[in-house]
Amino acid sequence: MFVFTFDKKKGAKLAFISFFAVVAIALCVSIGLQQKDGIKTYATCDELGTYSTEAPDEEAQAQFLRTLGIKVEPKSISSDEITVPTVFDDIYNEYNELQTTIGLDLTPFKGQEVERVVFRLKNSDKTATLLIYKGHVVGGHISSGVYKDSYEPLGDAL
Repeated sequence: MFVFTFDKKKGAKLAFISFFAVVAIALCVSIGLQQKDGIKTYATCDELGTYSTEAPDEEAQAQFLRTLGIKVEPKSISSDEITVPTVFDDIYNEYNELQTTIGLDLTPFKGQEVERVVFRLKNSDKTATLLIYKGHVVGGHISSGVYKDSYEPLGDAL
C-alpha cells in the first residue's frame, strides 16, 4: 500500500519548475519548426514581423516580393545557379549584412549552390534578385543592374 503526502512548498516548487520546463521545450520546438534542413522557413524583420521564406517556383517568388511591397513583373527575366563563396570577402560580408536587415543570413549556405532569380520591377529600370535554396528565399537585393553599383536591401522597398 502506498501513501502519498503533499507538501505545499515542494508542490509549488515542482509546479514552478514544471512550468518553465514546458516553456523551454515549447521554445525549442518553435525554433526547430522554423528551420528545415538548416533553412529558415520563417524570417523576422521590423517592417514585416515574421514572414515565410517559402518560394518554390517563379509564381511564389514573385508573390514573396509582392509580400515585401515590391511590385515586380510576373515572370522572371533570368534564372541561374551560383555558388555562395565558402569564405566571405569584404563585399560578401557587406552583402550578408544587407540580408540580416530582413532576417536572412547567407552564412549557413557557404559553399552551396543557390538559384539566382531576377525580376524586373514594374515601372522601373531596377531589378529584384532572389537567392533560392531548396525552395526557400535565403537572400536577395534590389539593384540598377549597373556593374559595381551598390545593392539595396529588399527591406528598403518597404
